[in-house]
Amino acid sequence: MHPWVLLAALGAALPPAPGTPLDEASATTFRGPPGSFGHSVAQAGGGVLVGAPLDLGGRGRVFECRYGAGSCRDVPVTAPPDVAPVALGLSVAADGSQLLACSPKARRTCGELEELPGLCVLLPPGSALPAARPACPTPASDIVFLVDGSGSVTPGDFERMKDFVVHVLRRFQATDARFALVQFSTDSRLHFDFAAFERLTPAGREAEVRGVRQSKGTTQTASAIRTVLTEVFGPGRGSRAGASRILIVVTDGRKYGDPLEYRHVLPEAERAGVIRYAIGVGDAFRQPDAVAELHAIASAPPEDHVFRVDNFDALHGIQNQLQEKIFAIEGTQSALGSSFQLEMAQEGFSALLTPEGPVLGAVGAYDWSGGVFVYGPGGKPTFVNASRGAGDMSDAYLGYAAESLSLGGSRALALGAPRYGHVGRLLLFGLRHGPTDTWELLADAVGQQVGSYFGASLCALAPRGDGSAKALLVGAPMFYGDGSGGRVVVCGLPPEVGGAARPRPAPKRPQSRPKAAPDRPNPTRPQIDHPDPKSTNPTPNRPNSTPN
Repeated sequence: MHPWVLLAALGAALPPAPGTPLDEASATTFRGPPGSFGHSVAQAGGGVLVGAPLDLGGRGRVFECRYGAGSCRDVPVTAPPDVAPVALGLSVAADGSQLLACSPKARRTCGELEELPGLCVLLPPGSALPAARPACPTPASDIVFLVDGSGSVTPGDFERMKDFVVHVLRRFQATDARFALVQFSTDSRLHFDFAAFERLTPAGREAEVRGVRQSKGTTQTASAIRTVLTEVFGPGRGSRAGASRILIVVTDGRKYGDPLEYRHVLPEAERAGVIRYAIGVGDAFRQPDAVAELHAIASAPPEDHVFRVDNFDALHGIQNQLQEKIFAIEGTQSALGSSFQLEMAQEGFSALLTPEGPVLGAVGAYDWSGGVFVYGPGGKPTFVNASRGAGDMSDAYLGYAAESLSLGGSRALALGAPRYGHVGRLLLFGLRHGPTDTWELLADAVGQQVGSYFGASLCALAPRGDGSAKALLVGAPMFYGDGSGGRVVVCGLPPEVGGAARPRPAPKRPQSRPKAAPDRPNPTRPQIDHPDPKSTNPTPNRPNSTPN
Protein backbone atom coordinates (compact mmCIF):
# COMPACT_ATOMS: atom_id res chain seq x y z
CA MET A 1 0.00 0.00 0.00
CA HIS A 2 1.07 3.58 -0.55
CA PRO A 3 0.60 5.59 2.66
CA TRP A 4 0.60 8.85 0.72
CA VAL A 5 -2.47 7.65 -1.12
CA LEU A 6 -4.57 6.42 1.78
CA LEU A 7 -6.65 8.37 4.20
CA ALA A 8 -4.26 8.11 7.11
CA ALA A 9 -4.36 8.48 10.87
CA LEU A 10 -7.99 7.52 11.31
CA GLY A 11 -9.03 8.98 14.63
CA ALA A 12 -5.88 11.07 15.09
CA ALA A 13 -6.00 14.35 16.98
CA LEU A 14 -5.44 17.71 15.34
CA PRO A 15 -2.36 19.64 16.47
CA PRO A 16 -3.12 22.69 18.61
CA ALA A 17 -3.53 25.88 16.62
CA PRO A 18 -4.13 29.47 17.66
CA GLY A 19 -7.73 30.63 17.30
CA THR A 20 -9.71 33.83 17.40
CA PRO A 21 -12.47 34.08 20.00
CA LEU A 22 -16.00 34.72 18.74
CA ASP A 23 -17.47 38.14 19.35
CA GLU A 24 -20.68 37.15 21.06
CA ALA A 25 -21.53 40.62 22.34
CA SER A 26 -22.19 42.12 18.90
CA ALA A 27 -23.73 39.05 17.26
CA THR A 28 -26.60 39.59 14.83
CA THR A 29 -29.71 37.49 15.34
CA PHE A 30 -31.90 36.61 12.38
CA ARG A 31 -35.42 35.33 12.91
CA GLY A 32 -37.68 33.52 10.50
CA PRO A 33 -40.75 31.27 10.43
CA PRO A 34 -40.83 28.75 13.29
CA GLY A 35 -40.17 25.07 12.82
CA SER A 36 -37.23 24.80 10.43
CA PHE A 37 -35.70 28.24 9.81
CA GLY A 38 -31.93 27.77 10.05
CA HIS A 39 -31.86 24.08 9.15
CA SER A 40 -29.29 24.89 6.46
CA VAL A 41 -27.03 27.98 6.38
CA ALA A 42 -24.38 29.19 3.93
CA GLN A 43 -22.33 32.38 4.21
CA ALA A 44 -23.11 34.62 1.24
CA GLY A 45 -21.25 37.90 0.77
CA GLY A 46 -22.50 40.32 3.41
CA GLY A 47 -24.94 37.86 4.93
CA VAL A 48 -26.17 34.30 5.00
CA LEU A 49 -28.46 32.10 2.92
CA VAL A 50 -30.91 30.28 5.21
CA GLY A 51 -33.16 27.33 4.42
CA ALA A 52 -36.56 26.69 6.04
CA PRO A 53 -37.58 23.37 4.44
CA LEU A 54 -40.69 22.77 6.55
CA ASP A 55 -42.27 26.14 5.80
CA LEU A 56 -45.38 26.57 3.63
CA GLY A 57 -46.72 23.17 4.54
CA GLY A 58 -43.56 21.32 3.55
CA ARG A 59 -42.84 23.13 0.29
CA GLY A 60 -40.03 25.05 1.97
CA ARG A 61 -38.53 28.50 1.53
CA VAL A 62 -35.12 30.13 1.27
CA PHE A 63 -34.13 33.45 2.88
CA GLU A 64 -31.26 35.84 2.31
CA CYS A 65 -30.28 37.58 5.55
CA ARG A 66 -28.04 40.68 5.58
CA TYR A 67 -25.81 41.60 8.51
CA GLY A 68 -26.14 45.33 7.97
CA ALA A 69 -29.92 45.31 7.84
CA GLY A 70 -30.35 42.65 10.51
CA SER A 71 -33.31 41.25 8.58
CA CYS A 72 -34.12 38.56 6.04
CA ARG A 73 -35.95 38.56 2.73
CA ASP A 74 -37.70 35.69 1.04
CA VAL A 75 -35.76 34.59 -2.05
CA PRO A 76 -38.20 33.75 -4.87
CA VAL A 77 -37.52 30.36 -6.42
CA THR A 78 -39.31 29.27 -9.59
CA ALA A 79 -39.38 25.57 -10.34
CA PRO A 80 -39.81 24.02 -13.78
CA PRO A 81 -43.47 23.40 -14.59
CA ASP A 82 -43.18 19.61 -14.37
CA VAL A 83 -41.48 19.51 -10.96
CA ALA A 84 -43.11 20.28 -7.60
CA PRO A 85 -40.68 21.52 -4.92
CA VAL A 86 -40.81 19.73 -1.56
CA ALA A 87 -38.58 20.69 1.40
CA LEU A 88 -36.94 23.53 -0.55
CA GLY A 89 -33.91 24.73 1.39
CA LEU A 90 -33.04 21.33 2.81
CA SER A 91 -29.56 22.08 1.47
CA VAL A 92 -28.08 25.42 0.38
CA ALA A 93 -24.67 26.62 -0.79
CA ALA A 94 -23.07 29.99 -1.57
CA ASP A 95 -19.92 31.32 -3.20
CA GLY A 96 -19.74 35.09 -3.15
CA SER A 97 -22.84 36.38 -4.90
CA GLN A 98 -23.67 32.98 -6.40
CA LEU A 99 -26.34 31.14 -4.39
CA LEU A 100 -27.70 27.61 -4.67
CA ALA A 101 -30.92 26.32 -3.10
CA CYS A 102 -32.03 22.70 -3.33
CA SER A 103 -35.20 20.68 -2.95
CA PRO A 104 -34.02 17.05 -3.02
CA LYS A 105 -37.53 15.76 -2.34
CA ALA A 106 -38.94 17.56 -5.41
CA ARG A 107 -41.46 15.37 -7.20
CA ARG A 108 -42.38 14.71 -10.79
CA THR A 109 -45.41 12.74 -11.91
CA CYS A 110 -44.97 10.51 -14.94
CA GLY A 111 -48.29 8.92 -15.78
CA GLU A 112 -49.26 6.77 -12.81
CA LEU A 113 -45.76 6.94 -11.33
CA GLU A 114 -44.22 9.49 -9.01
CA GLU A 115 -40.50 10.17 -9.24
CA LEU A 116 -38.23 11.98 -6.77
CA PRO A 117 -35.56 13.43 -9.07
CA GLY A 118 -34.72 16.42 -6.87
CA LEU A 119 -34.23 20.03 -7.92
CA CYS A 120 -31.68 22.80 -7.37
CA VAL A 121 -31.84 26.42 -8.49
CA LEU A 122 -28.93 28.81 -9.02
CA LEU A 123 -29.66 32.34 -7.73
CA PRO A 124 -29.28 34.57 -9.63
CA PRO A 125 -30.37 34.10 -12.39
CA GLY A 126 -32.80 31.42 -11.24
CA SER A 127 -31.69 28.66 -13.59
CA ALA A 128 -32.56 25.11 -12.59
CA LEU A 129 -30.17 22.20 -12.27
CA PRO A 130 -30.42 20.13 -14.30
CA ALA A 131 -31.42 22.63 -16.97
CA ALA A 132 -33.44 20.01 -18.85
CA ARG A 133 -34.89 16.72 -17.72
CA PRO A 134 -35.43 13.64 -19.84
CA ALA A 135 -38.99 13.08 -20.94
CA CYS A 136 -41.07 10.77 -18.81
CA PRO A 137 -40.29 7.20 -19.78
CA THR A 138 -42.83 5.39 -21.88
CA PRO A 139 -42.29 1.86 -20.63
CA ALA A 140 -43.44 -0.89 -22.93
CA SER A 141 -45.35 -3.99 -21.84
CA ASP A 142 -46.27 -7.05 -23.88
CA ILE A 143 -49.20 -8.72 -22.09
CA VAL A 144 -50.75 -12.09 -22.93
CA PHE A 145 -54.22 -13.04 -21.70
CA LEU A 146 -54.43 -16.83 -21.36
CA VAL A 147 -58.12 -17.58 -20.73
CA ASP A 148 -59.76 -20.85 -19.79
CA GLY A 149 -62.13 -22.15 -22.50
CA SER A 150 -62.58 -25.65 -21.04
CA GLY A 151 -65.93 -27.35 -20.67
CA SER A 152 -66.20 -26.55 -16.96
CA VAL A 153 -66.71 -22.85 -17.80
CA THR A 154 -70.37 -22.09 -18.58
CA PRO A 155 -71.15 -20.10 -21.75
CA GLY A 156 -72.36 -17.16 -19.64
CA ASP A 157 -69.19 -17.13 -17.57
CA PHE A 158 -67.08 -17.29 -20.73
CA GLU A 159 -68.82 -14.13 -21.96
CA ARG A 160 -68.12 -12.46 -18.61
CA MET A 161 -64.46 -13.41 -18.93
CA LYS A 162 -64.35 -11.74 -22.37
CA ASP A 163 -65.96 -8.62 -20.84
CA PHE A 164 -63.15 -8.56 -18.30
CA VAL A 165 -60.51 -8.72 -21.05
CA VAL A 166 -62.20 -5.88 -22.97
CA HIS A 167 -62.31 -3.63 -19.91
CA VAL A 168 -58.61 -4.24 -19.19
CA LEU A 169 -57.74 -3.36 -22.80
CA ARG A 170 -59.60 -0.06 -22.39
CA ARG A 171 -57.70 0.78 -19.22
CA PHE A 172 -54.37 0.46 -21.02
CA GLN A 173 -55.25 2.42 -24.17
CA ALA A 174 -53.14 5.43 -23.15
CA THR A 175 -50.06 3.32 -22.36
CA ASP A 176 -47.41 1.60 -24.43
CA ALA A 177 -48.91 -1.84 -23.82
CA ARG A 178 -49.62 -4.45 -26.45
CA PHE A 179 -51.85 -7.46 -25.87
CA ALA A 180 -52.25 -10.96 -27.23
CA LEU A 181 -55.16 -13.31 -26.53
CA VAL A 182 -54.85 -17.09 -26.21
CA GLN A 183 -57.67 -19.49 -25.25
CA PHE A 184 -56.76 -22.85 -23.78
CA SER A 185 -58.53 -26.14 -23.18
CA THR A 186 -57.47 -29.46 -24.76
CA ASP A 187 -55.40 -27.39 -27.15
CA SER A 188 -54.41 -23.71 -27.31
CA ARG A 189 -55.78 -21.18 -29.82
CA LEU A 190 -54.09 -17.87 -30.59
CA HIS A 191 -56.84 -15.35 -31.40
CA PHE A 192 -54.54 -12.37 -31.99
CA ASP A 193 -50.87 -11.67 -31.33
CA PHE A 194 -49.00 -8.43 -30.55
CA ALA A 195 -48.49 -7.55 -34.20
CA ALA A 196 -52.21 -7.95 -34.97
CA PHE A 197 -53.12 -5.95 -31.87
CA GLU A 198 -50.96 -3.08 -33.13
CA ARG A 199 -52.65 -3.10 -36.53
CA LEU A 200 -56.18 -3.10 -35.14
CA THR A 201 -58.12 -0.05 -33.99
CA PRO A 202 -59.44 -0.04 -30.39
CA ALA A 203 -62.88 -0.97 -31.72
CA GLY A 204 -61.35 -3.71 -33.84
CA ARG A 205 -59.54 -5.18 -30.85
CA GLU A 206 -62.74 -5.33 -28.85
CA ALA A 207 -64.52 -6.96 -31.77
CA GLU A 208 -61.82 -9.64 -31.94
CA VAL A 209 -62.34 -10.43 -28.25
CA ARG A 210 -66.12 -10.45 -28.55
CA GLY A 211 -65.90 -12.83 -31.50
CA VAL A 212 -63.96 -15.56 -29.66
CA ARG A 213 -65.90 -18.83 -29.43
CA GLN A 214 -65.39 -21.18 -26.52
CA SER A 215 -63.35 -24.29 -27.27
CA LYS A 216 -64.65 -26.67 -24.57
CA GLY A 217 -62.45 -29.64 -23.66
CA THR A 218 -60.03 -30.35 -20.81
CA THR A 219 -57.95 -27.87 -18.80
CA GLN A 220 -54.37 -28.24 -20.05
CA THR A 221 -52.89 -25.16 -18.38
CA ALA A 222 -49.21 -26.14 -18.33
CA SER A 223 -49.20 -26.98 -22.05
CA ALA A 224 -50.90 -23.65 -22.79
CA ILE A 225 -48.22 -21.75 -20.87
CA ARG A 226 -45.54 -23.46 -22.96
CA THR A 227 -47.40 -22.41 -26.13
CA VAL A 228 -47.38 -18.80 -24.97
CA LEU A 229 -43.66 -18.92 -24.18
CA THR A 230 -42.56 -20.55 -27.41
CA GLU A 231 -45.02 -19.10 -29.91
CA VAL A 232 -46.55 -15.85 -28.65
CA PHE A 233 -43.46 -14.39 -26.97
CA GLY A 234 -41.33 -15.85 -29.74
CA PRO A 235 -40.07 -14.07 -32.87
CA GLY A 236 -42.50 -12.97 -35.55
CA ARG A 237 -45.43 -12.25 -33.22
CA GLY A 238 -44.68 -8.60 -32.50
CA SER A 239 -43.08 -9.07 -29.09
CA ARG A 240 -40.65 -6.19 -28.49
CA ALA A 241 -37.09 -6.37 -27.19
CA GLY A 242 -36.83 -4.62 -23.81
CA ALA A 243 -40.57 -4.67 -23.11
CA SER A 244 -41.87 -6.15 -19.88
CA ARG A 245 -43.31 -9.59 -20.57
CA ILE A 246 -46.48 -10.29 -18.64
CA LEU A 247 -48.78 -13.33 -18.65
CA ILE A 248 -52.27 -13.21 -17.10
CA VAL A 249 -53.84 -16.65 -16.62
CA VAL A 250 -57.61 -16.77 -15.92
CA THR A 251 -58.97 -20.20 -14.98
CA ASP A 252 -61.86 -21.79 -13.08
CA GLY A 253 -60.04 -24.82 -11.75
CA ARG A 254 -57.04 -27.09 -11.61
CA LYS A 255 -55.41 -28.43 -14.75
CA TYR A 256 -56.76 -31.75 -15.99
CA GLY A 257 -55.61 -34.20 -18.67
CA ASP A 258 -52.40 -32.25 -19.26
CA PRO A 259 -49.32 -34.29 -20.28
CA LEU A 260 -47.04 -31.57 -18.86
CA GLU A 261 -46.39 -30.55 -15.26
CA TYR A 262 -45.75 -26.98 -14.18
CA ARG A 263 -42.21 -27.92 -13.27
CA HIS A 264 -41.61 -28.63 -16.96
CA VAL A 265 -42.61 -25.15 -18.19
CA LEU A 266 -42.33 -22.55 -15.41
CA PRO A 267 -38.50 -22.56 -15.31
CA GLU A 268 -38.69 -21.53 -18.98
CA ALA A 269 -40.91 -18.60 -18.00
CA GLU A 270 -38.45 -17.56 -15.31
CA ARG A 271 -35.53 -17.64 -17.73
CA ALA A 272 -37.52 -15.58 -20.24
CA GLY A 273 -38.34 -12.97 -17.60
CA VAL A 274 -42.09 -13.44 -17.92
CA ILE A 275 -44.03 -11.99 -14.97
CA ARG A 276 -47.07 -14.16 -14.32
CA TYR A 277 -50.42 -13.35 -12.70
CA ALA A 278 -52.89 -16.10 -11.85
CA ILE A 279 -56.61 -15.36 -11.43
CA GLY A 280 -58.67 -18.18 -9.95
CA VAL A 281 -62.45 -17.97 -10.32
CA GLY A 282 -65.03 -20.04 -8.46
CA ASP A 283 -65.48 -22.47 -5.60
CA ALA A 284 -62.69 -24.79 -6.74
CA PHE A 285 -60.12 -22.42 -5.28
CA ARG A 286 -61.39 -22.90 -1.77
CA GLN A 287 -59.44 -26.16 -1.78
CA PRO A 288 -55.79 -25.98 -0.61
CA ASP A 289 -54.52 -27.99 -3.60
CA ALA A 290 -56.18 -25.62 -6.05
CA VAL A 291 -54.76 -22.59 -4.25
CA ALA A 292 -51.32 -24.18 -4.34
CA GLU A 293 -51.69 -24.57 -8.11
CA LEU A 294 -52.42 -20.83 -8.49
CA HIS A 295 -49.31 -20.09 -6.44
CA ALA A 296 -47.29 -22.38 -8.70
CA ILE A 297 -48.51 -20.62 -11.86
CA ALA A 298 -47.87 -17.09 -10.55
CA SER A 299 -44.62 -15.28 -10.00
CA ALA A 300 -43.38 -14.83 -6.46
CA PRO A 301 -44.46 -13.51 -4.06
CA PRO A 302 -47.99 -14.94 -4.40
CA GLU A 303 -49.62 -12.11 -2.44
CA ASP A 304 -48.65 -9.76 -5.29
CA HIS A 305 -49.46 -12.06 -8.22
CA VAL A 306 -52.44 -14.25 -7.24
CA PHE A 307 -56.11 -13.16 -7.33
CA ARG A 308 -59.08 -15.21 -6.18
CA VAL A 309 -62.71 -14.30 -6.84
CA ASP A 310 -65.88 -16.23 -6.14
CA ASN A 311 -67.41 -15.86 -9.60
CA PHE A 312 -66.84 -14.35 -13.01
CA ASP A 313 -68.99 -11.30 -12.17
CA ALA A 314 -66.41 -10.41 -9.51
CA LEU A 315 -63.61 -10.16 -12.08
CA HIS A 316 -64.40 -6.47 -12.58
CA GLY A 317 -63.58 -5.83 -8.94
CA ILE A 318 -59.89 -6.68 -9.42
CA GLN A 319 -59.27 -4.48 -12.47
CA ASN A 320 -57.83 -1.62 -10.42
CA GLN A 321 -55.51 -3.90 -8.47
CA LEU A 322 -54.26 -5.61 -11.60
CA GLN A 323 -53.71 -2.30 -13.38
CA GLU A 324 -51.76 -0.83 -10.42
CA LYS A 325 -49.51 -3.87 -10.19
CA ILE A 326 -48.71 -3.80 -13.90
CA PHE A 327 -48.04 -0.05 -13.78
CA ALA A 328 -45.61 -0.70 -10.92
CA ILE A 329 -43.79 -3.23 -13.10
CA GLU A 330 -43.60 -0.71 -15.95
CA GLY A 331 -42.12 1.93 -13.65
CA THR A 332 -39.33 -0.10 -12.10
CA GLN A 333 -38.51 -3.13 -14.21
CA SER A 334 -37.76 -4.30 -17.68
CA ALA A 335 -37.63 -7.79 -19.06
CA LEU A 336 -34.05 -7.95 -17.81
CA GLY A 337 -35.04 -7.12 -14.24
CA SER A 338 -33.48 -3.65 -14.02
CA SER A 339 -34.69 -1.46 -11.18
CA PHE A 340 -34.43 2.21 -10.19
CA GLN A 341 -31.76 4.27 -11.90
CA LEU A 342 -32.24 8.04 -11.56
CA GLU A 343 -36.00 8.11 -10.92
CA MET A 344 -35.43 8.43 -7.16
CA ALA A 345 -32.04 10.22 -7.30
CA GLN A 346 -33.07 13.12 -5.00
CA GLU A 347 -30.49 15.43 -6.51
CA GLY A 348 -29.40 18.17 -4.14
CA PHE A 349 -29.44 16.09 -0.95
CA SER A 350 -26.05 17.70 -0.42
CA ALA A 351 -24.88 20.77 -2.35
CA LEU A 352 -21.59 22.56 -3.03
CA LEU A 353 -20.40 25.39 -5.26
CA THR A 354 -16.87 24.48 -6.34
CA PRO A 355 -14.30 25.67 -8.91
CA GLU A 356 -15.40 22.72 -11.05
CA GLY A 357 -19.04 23.78 -10.85
CA PRO A 358 -22.04 22.92 -8.67
CA VAL A 359 -21.83 19.51 -6.98
CA LEU A 360 -25.15 17.88 -6.09
CA GLY A 361 -25.51 14.73 -4.02
CA ALA A 362 -27.90 12.14 -5.49
CA VAL A 363 -28.28 9.60 -2.71
CA GLY A 364 -31.16 7.70 -4.37
CA ALA A 365 -29.40 7.06 -7.68
CA TYR A 366 -29.16 3.44 -8.81
CA ASP A 367 -31.11 1.77 -6.03
CA TRP A 368 -29.76 4.17 -3.39
CA SER A 369 -26.12 3.33 -3.99
CA GLY A 370 -25.83 7.06 -4.66
CA GLY A 371 -23.29 9.44 -6.16
CA VAL A 372 -22.94 13.12 -7.07
CA PHE A 373 -23.47 15.19 -10.20
CA VAL A 374 -20.74 17.71 -11.02
CA TYR A 375 -22.07 20.41 -13.37
CA GLY A 376 -19.12 21.63 -15.43
CA PRO A 377 -18.87 24.36 -18.06
CA GLY A 378 -22.14 24.92 -19.86
CA GLY A 379 -24.02 22.97 -17.22
CA LYS A 380 -22.89 19.59 -18.57
CA PRO A 381 -23.18 17.02 -15.77
CA THR A 382 -20.67 14.35 -14.83
CA PHE A 383 -21.89 11.59 -12.53
CA VAL A 384 -19.34 10.52 -9.91
CA ASN A 385 -19.88 7.26 -8.07
CA ALA A 386 -18.02 4.17 -6.93
CA SER A 387 -17.34 1.51 -9.54
CA ARG A 388 -18.12 -2.14 -8.97
CA GLY A 389 -14.46 -2.71 -8.11
CA ALA A 390 -14.72 -0.31 -5.20
CA GLY A 391 -16.97 -2.63 -3.19
CA ASP A 392 -20.69 -3.27 -2.91
CA MET A 393 -22.34 0.13 -2.56
CA SER A 394 -25.96 -1.07 -2.42
CA ASP A 395 -28.04 1.23 -0.19
CA ALA A 396 -24.89 3.16 0.77
CA TYR A 397 -26.38 6.67 0.20
CA LEU A 398 -23.17 7.97 -1.40
CA GLY A 399 -23.40 11.76 -1.67
CA TYR A 400 -25.28 12.18 1.62
CA ALA A 401 -22.47 14.61 2.48
CA ALA A 402 -19.88 16.17 0.17
CA GLU A 403 -16.82 18.38 0.59
CA SER A 404 -14.59 20.03 -2.00
CA LEU A 405 -10.88 20.38 -1.24
CA SER A 406 -7.45 21.00 -2.69
CA LEU A 407 -4.54 18.63 -2.16
CA GLY A 408 -1.14 19.85 -3.30
CA GLY A 409 -2.59 21.72 -6.24
CA SER A 410 -4.91 18.89 -7.25
CA ARG A 411 -8.66 19.07 -6.83
CA ALA A 412 -10.55 16.44 -4.87
CA LEU A 413 -14.04 15.57 -3.66
CA ALA A 414 -14.77 13.81 -0.38
CA LEU A 415 -18.10 11.98 -0.33
CA GLY A 416 -19.88 10.35 2.59
CA ALA A 417 -21.83 7.09 2.33
CA PRO A 418 -23.23 6.67 5.86
CA ARG A 419 -25.23 3.51 5.11
CA TYR A 420 -22.36 1.57 3.56
CA GLY A 421 -22.29 -1.89 5.13
CA HIS A 422 -24.31 -0.44 8.06
CA VAL A 423 -21.11 1.23 9.34
CA GLY A 424 -20.58 4.07 6.83
CA ARG A 425 -17.76 4.97 4.51
CA LEU A 426 -15.79 8.00 3.32
CA LEU A 427 -14.53 8.06 -0.27
CA LEU A 428 -11.95 10.50 -1.66
CA PHE A 429 -12.04 11.19 -5.41
CA GLY A 430 -9.34 13.11 -7.30
CA LEU A 431 -9.82 15.07 -10.53
CA ARG A 432 -7.61 13.76 -13.32
CA HIS A 433 -7.30 16.14 -16.27
CA GLY A 434 -7.24 14.83 -19.81
CA PRO A 435 -9.21 15.02 -23.05
CA THR A 436 -12.16 14.20 -20.79
CA ASP A 437 -11.73 15.10 -17.13
CA THR A 438 -12.47 12.16 -14.85
CA TRP A 439 -12.88 11.65 -11.13
CA GLU A 440 -10.91 8.68 -9.78
CA LEU A 441 -11.23 7.01 -6.41
CA LEU A 442 -8.01 7.70 -4.52
CA ALA A 443 -8.67 6.58 -0.98
CA ASP A 444 -11.35 5.63 1.50
CA ALA A 445 -12.04 4.98 5.16
CA VAL A 446 -14.73 2.80 6.74
CA GLY A 447 -16.60 3.43 9.99
CA GLN A 448 -16.04 1.22 12.99
CA GLN A 449 -19.49 0.93 14.56
CA VAL A 450 -22.77 -0.36 13.19
CA GLY A 451 -25.40 2.35 12.90
CA SER A 452 -22.98 5.20 13.62
CA TYR A 453 -23.70 6.93 10.27
CA PHE A 454 -20.01 7.54 9.67
CA GLY A 455 -19.77 9.96 6.72
CA ALA A 456 -23.03 11.83 7.43
CA SER A 457 -21.17 15.17 7.58
CA LEU A 458 -17.77 16.30 6.29
CA CYS A 459 -15.50 19.29 6.80
CA ALA A 460 -12.06 19.87 5.29
CA LEU A 461 -9.39 21.65 7.34
CA ALA A 462 -6.84 23.59 5.28
CA PRO A 463 -4.23 25.19 7.57
CA ARG A 464 -1.48 24.90 4.93
CA GLY A 465 -0.36 28.12 3.32
CA ASP A 466 -1.14 26.81 -0.17
CA GLY A 467 -4.76 26.13 0.75
CA SER A 468 -4.19 22.40 0.64
CA ALA A 469 -6.31 20.42 3.08
CA LYS A 470 -4.51 18.65 5.88
CA ALA A 471 -7.38 16.67 7.39
CA LEU A 472 -11.03 15.79 7.01
CA LEU A 473 -13.46 15.89 9.89
CA VAL A 474 -15.97 13.07 9.47
CA GLY A 475 -19.18 13.07 11.46
CA ALA A 476 -20.60 9.87 12.93
CA PRO A 477 -23.65 11.35 14.70
CA MET A 478 -25.13 8.06 15.86
CA PHE A 479 -21.94 6.69 17.38
CA TYR A 480 -22.38 5.87 21.02
CA GLY A 481 -19.96 5.02 23.82
CA ASP A 482 -17.67 6.64 26.38
CA GLY A 483 -20.69 8.21 28.04
CA SER A 484 -21.65 10.38 25.08
CA GLY A 485 -23.47 10.23 21.77
CA GLY A 486 -21.95 11.11 18.41
CA ARG A 487 -18.33 11.35 17.37
CA VAL A 488 -16.17 13.39 15.00
CA VAL A 489 -13.35 11.39 13.45
CA VAL A 490 -10.20 13.06 12.10
CA CYS A 491 -8.91 11.56 8.88
CA GLY A 492 -5.42 12.80 8.02
CA LEU A 493 -4.64 13.56 4.39
CA PRO A 494 -1.36 13.28 2.47
CA PRO A 495 0.15 16.51 1.10
CA GLU A 496 -0.46 15.42 -2.51
CA VAL A 497 -2.76 13.12 -4.40
CA GLY A 498 -3.05 12.63 -8.11
CA GLY A 499 -0.29 11.95 -10.59
CA ALA A 500 0.81 8.42 -9.78
CA ALA A 501 -1.86 7.92 -7.15
CA ARG A 502 -3.44 4.51 -7.25
CA PRO A 503 -6.71 3.55 -5.61
CA ARG A 504 -6.80 1.50 -2.50
CA PRO A 505 -8.10 -2.08 -2.83
CA ALA A 506 -11.83 -2.18 -2.23
CA PRO A 507 -12.72 -2.95 1.38
CA LYS A 508 -14.80 -6.00 2.06
CA ARG A 509 -18.38 -5.16 2.80
CA PRO A 510 -19.33 -6.43 6.26
CA GLN A 511 -21.17 -9.72 5.95
CA SER A 512 -22.85 -9.57 9.34
CA ARG A 513 -23.50 -6.96 11.96
CA PRO A 514 -21.14 -6.92 14.92
CA LYS A 515 -22.71 -6.41 18.32
CA ALA A 516 -22.78 -2.67 18.51
CA ALA A 517 -25.14 0.24 18.14
CA PRO A 518 -28.42 -0.51 16.37
CA ASP A 519 -28.91 0.88 12.88
CA ARG A 520 -30.98 3.88 13.88
CA PRO A 521 -32.50 6.78 11.98
CA ASN A 522 -30.08 9.45 10.96
CA PRO A 523 -30.24 12.60 13.13
CA THR A 524 -27.24 14.82 12.49
CA ARG A 525 -28.52 18.07 13.97
CA PRO A 526 -30.18 18.66 17.32
CA GLN A 527 -33.48 20.02 15.94
CA ILE A 528 -34.03 18.84 12.38
CA ASP A 529 -32.28 16.41 10.12
CA HIS A 530 -32.00 15.32 6.53
CA PRO A 531 -34.70 12.73 5.90
CA ASP A 532 -33.90 9.15 5.24
CA PRO A 533 -33.88 9.09 1.42
CA LYS A 534 -36.26 6.12 1.37
CA SER A 535 -38.70 7.71 3.81
CA THR A 536 -42.16 8.46 2.44
CA ASN A 537 -42.27 11.57 4.63
CA PRO A 538 -41.98 14.53 2.20
CA THR A 539 -40.35 16.74 4.83
CA PRO A 540 -37.20 16.32 6.89
CA ASN A 541 -37.33 14.00 9.89
CA ARG A 542 -36.82 15.13 13.40
CA PRO A 543 -34.68 12.78 15.43
CA ASN A 544 -36.80 10.14 17.08
CA SER A 545 -34.06 8.86 19.32
CA THR A 546 -31.18 10.40 21.18
CA PRO A 547 -27.69 8.89 21.04
CA ASN A 548 -26.73 7.24 24.31
